[in-house]
Amino acid sequence: WAGSRFCSQRATNWQFVYTMATFQKPESALKRAEELILIGKRQDALDTLHTALQHKKFKNLWTTTIESIMFKHLELCVDLSQIRMAREGLYQYRTMCQAANCESLERVVEHFRDRAEEKVREAQEKQEESTKLADMADLDENESPETILLRAIQASDTRQNPDRDVHIHYRFCWDSYKVVLDVLKSNAKMEDCYHKTARRAFSFCENNKRPQEFKRLCDTLRKNYLDLHKHTGKVAQHQVNPNKQDTIEETLETRMQQLKTATALDMWRESYITAGEIHEVLPKARKAVSQQRSKYYDNLAKIFWKS
Repeated sequence: WAGSRFCSQRATNWQFVYTMATFQKPESALKRAEELILIGKRQDALDTLHTALQHKKFKNLWTTTIESIMFKHLELCVDLSQIRMAREGLYQYRTMCQAANCESLERVVEHFRDRAEEKVREAQEKQEESTKLADMADLDENESPETILLRAIQASDTRQNPDRDVHIHYRFCWDSYKVVLDVLKSNAKMEDCYHKTARRAFSFCENNKRPQEFKRLCDTLRKNYLDLHKHTGKVAQHQVNPNKQDTIEETLETRMQQLKTATALDMWRESYITAGEIHEVLPKARKAVSQQRSKYYDNLAKIFWKS
């Protein structure tokens, strides 16, 4: 029985490889994926689109069809909670769009981010009693092997199903923020989308009382910003220039929200560090409005009062 099952699985894999080899156009891969979705085989549809994105004929070619493939690919990734495939697809699509069409990359990223947030809202609405995310496990922590094994051999999950669904979608949403920030961190044309994603992640942490994840997010943003200053000589056209006025103003606005979130979460050490970073950036910003300065000094007063 085991041998026949292995042969059947192997035959299925060969059939899938053969099918991908016959796709001469991206339209064929998209059509095949839509057919698989109609019969309920969403994982097979995702595998088809993922392989199409990696295909040597398509991977360096941007077209509107490739964009449609990417939209459908990321929608399936969100529905099936496949963050690894979403990450690989976004990296590949960034390579396609870097020189050809950055606006398409921005549309795809925003759709992916919005879709992940929508899944969180849907999971909450389906639940009878709202789960407090503050009581959930660390969203960055992997499940233990014992939990994975128990879920595989038991009919019911180790968590209650509604709670587990909410946790999965929250975790995927959080991972989607991290993936987007990593994909866009050094692309000058995607700088606005990068900072918008960071601010959405701050709101996620504040609304759901996630201080540990917020601390890691601040460390990530700090590292990305410091890495920009490591480039010596002339900055390439596609890379973010930390001395450019638009970059300084975007960074200042993001740091201001970071400071607000840190004080809201009672993370006073992080607030103090962020206030120091704002103090360094603020004099460089030519368009720093009085409202920003007022908020900065207001939060600074809270830090001093707490100390």
